[in-house]
Amino acid sequence: MKKSTLKLGMTIAAVALFVYALVDMFLYHDNRRMALIVFVALLLGYYAAKVK
Repeated sequence: MKKSTLKLGMTIAAVALFVYALVDMFLYHDNRRMALIVFVALLLGYYAAKVK
């Protein structure tokens, strides 16, 4: 797999997780769950940025 494809996929997954966290927060009002989803999205985005 090319690194650019991996980077694009990880970035799309991170953005999708952020959007899901926002929708989840409005539906369930659970701060811990949203914080966990955002944390995972941040980690995924960080590793996507580190791929060269």
